[in-house]
Amino acid sequence: MIFSVLYLFQELKTLNKENKKITQMLSGRTPKLIGITVLLGVGYAFIFEIIGFLFSTVLFLGALLFVVNGKQKWKVNLIVTVCFSFLSWYAFSVLLGVSLP
Repeated sequence: MIFSVLYLFQELKTLNKENKKITQMLSGRTPKLIGITVLLGVGYAFIFEIIGFLFSTVLFLGALLFVVNGKQKWKVNLIVTVCFSFLSWYAFSVLLGVSLP
């Protein structure tokens, strides 16, 4: 408990220096990416039970990769999305025997 309090005071002293790093991180395109990722995650949670793991994961991951990588890398986005989704489904469903929605 004592070390936690000491650590807290030590971090509060360096907060001024770190505050500049936080403001730099939250400038530019980062807040937009965070917001879009949260919205896509909420959408993924809603459609997961309705259309199942495989299709909802393809939609979620595909949309997220298109937001992050852009439309220029659509081939890579599509390959990664389909391969990751299928391999994840295969690993859980077939290899581990876990039932996915």
